Amino acid sequence: MEKAYLRRAEVAKLLGVPASTIKHWERSITTIDKNIRRSANGGYRLYTKENIACFEEVQRLLSEKRLSIKEVADYFNQGGLKEVISSNNKNDRDKEKTKTELEQKMKLKVELEEAIERLEQLKALL
Repeated sequence: MEKAYLRRAEVAKLLGVPASTIKHWERSITTIDKNIRRSANGGYRLYTKENIACFEEVQRLLSEKRLSIKEVADYFNQGGLKEVISSNNKNDRDKEKTKTELEQKMKLKVELEEAIERLEQLKALL
């Protein structure tokens, strides 16, 4: 079962960066920090899939696009954060739709195999 929330070290491991890098990104890009949940006792931060998608986008913009952290922060402050979250939610819906379609096709395959087996049994009786 997939966890709903991950801690900073888990997110860092997932992205292949040190936990301090995640902390630096949070401090530098304030729009990300506003969307991060805190644990009930306030002891640590909890990250959702949307938060992780944002960090993945930060990582992509820094490494592939060669933007500075300031430029990435400006992008997120100008609406880029909403775009990333919206895109992530659409991807989740697409994955769920594909999964449902696959499950339906697998069920149909089993039904067809059973029908073929019954036909072969009838053929053997004739």
